[in-house]
This record gives sequence, C-alpha cells and structure tokens, in this order.
Amino acid sequence: NNATSFEWHFQGGSPSSSNLANPSVNFNSGGIFAITLISSNAAGSDTITQNLAIEEGAQSAFTFDYTIGETQASFYSQATDADSIQWIFDDGTTSTQDTTTHDFGADGIYSAALAAFSNCGNDTLIQEIEIVTPPTADFELNASSGCAPFTVQASDLSSSNTTSWSWSAPGATPDTSSQQNPSFTY
Repeated sequence: NNATSFEWHFQGGSPSSSNLANPSVNFNSGGIFAITLISSNAAGSDTITQNLAIEEGAQSAFTFDYTIGETQASFYSQATDADSIQWIFDDGTTSTQDTTTHDFGADGIYSAALAAFSNCGNDTLIQEIEIVTPPTADFELNASSGCAPFTVQASDLSSSNTTSWSWSAPGATPDTSSQQNPSFTY
C-alpha cells in the first residue's frame, strides 16, 4: 500500500468521516451501511465502497388478550431481531412459540415474561396481568328460627374475590345492607 492520504466516509457511523489510515467508527443502530475509502498518492487516487451489515440485539415486546371472568390469557410476541424467544410464567411454565396461551388457574396478579435472544444481545420484558373471575355467593345464618323480635346474624361465605355485598332481607330492619356480615331484626 503506497497511499499517502485517506478519505473515509461512514454512512450512519460516528464519526461520519476520517482522514486516518485506520480509523475506528461506532454504529449505534442496525442496518446496512456504505463505507467508502478514497486513497490517494502523487500518482492519483482510487475509490472503493463496501457495505457493512450491523445487526441489533433482540428487543422483547408482547401483547396479551384476557377476558375478565376467565383464568386463561393469550400472549403474542412482538419481539424484533430475535433468533429465538422464551415465555416464562409465574408457575415455572415456559413456551418457545410466538403465540401461546396460559391458564393461571385462579384470581390474582401474575407476571408474564418474554425473553428474546440473539447473537447481538438479549432482552426481557415482564408485564403484570390481573386475573379476576366472578365471585360465588354463599352465606350462613347463626339461627334459622326464633321469637319476635328476633335478630339474625348473616356470615358471608362467598368466594375470596368478592369485593362488595348487596343483602336483601324483606320484612327485616334494616331490609338491605352492604356490610359483609350484617344483622337483621324481624
């Protein structure tokens, strides 16, 4: 090599140009970038352009569908630049499918994670999902008969996901209540 001057141009690079013989350049995003070198000496110059392919690391992204009242949800990978993915759920269940379903089994707040892998970097996204199913109403009375005036205590035995109560006791005082464990007098 008998070049005495160098003129580099780096599409998408930082720096975008250099006059050094062996420059260093950074590329902060993926893509195909043209690199041009014009080398010169007293006899003239020559130009060469080559393309450089830069891959980005995997980026994890996903959405999910869930119907209130059900314990199963569907998950959809939107990962980019990933060679492979893995879903990870709270109970240890995993999947490597782009689209998967998971049954959480009961009410609660759960985590779903999507790990995306590539040779250029990995990424994991964790999202929470709240499972809410309809409550099951149930109660017992402390007595089923007595002499007037008679006060009966109602004890709520509804499922644990119950968040409000609406009692109706026609002929009692009071005849309605929103308490969890009300008393009624007949």
